Amino acid sequence: MKPSTKLLLGLPALLLINSGYAQKILKPFPKNEWHVERSNEASGNSYTSSAFRKNINYLPNGGAVAAVDFNKGECGAARIDEKGKTLWEYKVKGEAVGISRMKDNSIVFYSNKEIGNNLFRANNRVISSTVRAAIINTESGKLVKDILMYDNGERIKIESKPLNKPDGSFATLFVRVTDTDGDGYTIKKLIEKTLASPKILIIGIDNNINPKATEIKSPGQQGFFVGAELGTNDDLYLSTILDDQLLAEQFNSSGKLVNKLTVPLAVRTSRNIASLTSVDPKNPTSLFLALDYNTKDKDVVHQVFEFNFKDKKVSGTGEQDLNKAYTNSFEEVEIKELRNGYKSSNMEEYQLSNLLINDDRIIIIKGYQSALSTDRSTHYQNGKVAIEIFDRNWKRLKGITLDRRFELYDPECRSIGATINNGKLYTIFPGFSGLARIETLFAQLDLSSLAVDKFVVLDNPYTHSSTRGPVVESDASIWLKDGVLMENCGDESGFFSAKRNVSSFWQKIEY
Repeated sequence: MKPSTKLLLGLPALLLINSGYAQKILKPFPKNEWHVERSNEASGNSYTSSAFRKNINYLPNGGAVAAVDFNKGECGAARIDEKGKTLWEYKVKGEAVGISRMKDNSIVFYSNKEIGNNLFRANNRVISSTVRAAIINTESGKLVKDILMYDNGERIKIESKPLNKPDGSFATLFVRVTDTDGDGYTIKKLIEKTLASPKILIIGIDNNINPKATEIKSPGQQGFFVGAELGTNDDLYLSTILDDQLLAEQFNSSGKLVNKLTVPLAVRTSRNIASLTSVDPKNPTSLFLALDYNTKDKDVVHQVFEFNFKDKKVSGTGEQDLNKAYTNSFEEVEIKELRNGYKSSNMEEYQLSNLLINDDRIIIIKGYQSALSTDRSTHYQNGKVAIEIFDRNWKRLKGITLDRRFELYDPECRSIGATINNGKLYTIFPGFSGLARIETLFAQLDLSSLAVDKFVVLDNPYTHSSTRGPVVESDASIWLKDGVLMENCGDESGFFSAKRNVSSFWQKIEY
């Protein structure tokens, strides 16, 4: 299947009708001097995981409030309507780690992260000691109260993540304190220190807008942290790797252990462990977990698990060698406008991006990415997008790769945006169609027929010819009932500048 339809901008609105498919593109609003904050903290170990997921909060009456980066060390929140228009902005000092909602207020959680002077500190030398919450009136954008959620008392790496209910309302703040202080770590020791969790807390907010912290005790704290999600009855689902076991635990809101499930997992700890975690939003009785890792006697393998706490059982795909045979099991879909021909050798080079669950499908999305860094910038090379689909009994239904190719410098961004709506899987991501020409790709997959029924290039005249952008930041997209708001962001600080000044504009595509 090689559709050749190209969507053109340039008019205030353009309607494309092709084989019964209608798509409407609206002219973008004026440029914003901010962009949705990319926050990897406590979202799994994979730096390619859905980093924006907890920084976007959908409102019941439409639109969303997002945790944003205003550049120059300021973060905060912004509310936008369903057309991408900014309704208000609120700034704080620090770095946003998540967004939530409580009654008529929105909450932006932020930390006092700084860049340390020690080359061997974990996570690019980022250190922190506190997590705060700015309670903001959702209608007016005015501050209601700013509260200290947690203070560790010393500068060290802290990961924090708001765990929200399916409707976006706040349940608890997950905080994981690591043990990365010290000098001269080997790479293996650094990984161990970064993923160990001497202290884990869940922190709620009472009716008087005061925090209440509860410490969690788990044997997995001395192992490797994998992920944390909100389960049924606002329980915490915590996953770790310890002593050749993958451990999943269920704690209630009081911090009491309710359930525990384990499965053997022999991991070579000297290599990175990439992970994604998720729950079924309609029935969160299971923790779903996708892992890419090195076994003790093999190269990179891939495996997806379901820890069903209700039935007390573990199921999944089984261990899959990411070899040539596995790579060849994917059906490739191309689009002729793109500069195709980029070949990645096998699935070892693909990185986890999305894990989506609905009533009858489990979907894993990966993308190829490699990076070459200098002291001033990073060059990213991106290849195909791989989509693997299973039914809820873990029967593999299909593997598909969507062809693309592009290379660019900072900002790294370039994620893969995806959602499930009315039996369709929608994805958006940037692609390369010519010399210094980066386009936006839109792919629509029918989850019943398992066919890609639309794969098009959205030609955007607002896209700058520079490889620094603006380019669609796919995973920062706002997925609405009738379409998607895409954030196009780019670095305007200068091609050779080490400082980032990222601005953005929103563009809406209606399905």
